[in-house]
Amino acid sequence: MSAVDTLTIASLSLKGGVSKTTTAVNLALLAALGGLRTLVWDLDPQAAATWALGVDPTLPGGAARLAGKHPKLRKATLDTAWPDLRVLPADTSLRHLDLDLAARGKPRRRLGSALAPLAADHDVVFVDCPPGLSLANESVVRAATVILTPIVPSPLSLRAFDQLLDWVHATPKVASVQVYGFVAMADRRRAAHRAAIDELPGSRPEILTTVVPASAAAEQAIGADTPIVLRSRTAVARAYRDLWHELQDRVIGKRNAAGR
Repeated sequence: MSAVDTLTIASLSLKGGVSKTTTAVNLALLAALGGLRTLVWDLDPQAAATWALGVDPTLPGGAARLAGKHPKLRKATLDTAWPDLRVLPADTSLRHLDLDLAARGKPRRRLGSALAPLAADHDVVFVDCPPGLSLANESVVRAATVILTPIVPSPLSLRAFDQLLDWVHATPKVASVQVYGFVAMADRRRAAHRAAIDELPGSRPEILTTVVPASAAAEQAIGADTPIVLRSRTAVARAYRDLWHELQDRVIGKRNAAGR
């Protein structure tokens, strides 16, 4: 499969603590279990996705390697406990990634160039991005097929999603990227959450209909031997499976409509 055909999904939010990593890891597992050659590229210096997949949080060459002209990242990707699922690990050096990119020519293209040979080896790549607006995230956005954003039912989280949309639309050369949000960490015991659950899903074309409920089990399962999506009887596992199917339907439908 070529890099053009590969589905590259950036798990990105301007806010932290919204289940971004949990979403990326669980959807990546579902993709791999479905027989797709899947890579998780961890770009967050906290290395939560790396740890969650049972991999040592060490990136050979660190952030400077990612920003280099020919980073040759294939050898840095590592197997996980699940067939068809690999990870390009993060470590704390990524806190300097923006500075390393800015010191190079064409910094907004660097991560896209690094991604291309990795994408050619995989059917789907999930990029777990650090929260916020940054040079590194802009570079990822330029290379992504899809930006997927969890929206916690709160005015601030919805505002952050709208800010992300504005930023993406104002960023040159990203016209083809698809941006989708979905309601996450939803708790029907809270009035504000019930209102958001009833009003937000499907209310706008960029907001998916799937709602992922709040779940302490989902957070506790990160790094465990049995990730939450493998616990088939839980509501959050069912929700993530529905989210993965809905996302695939949306993306593949748009690609077919565009003749790709």
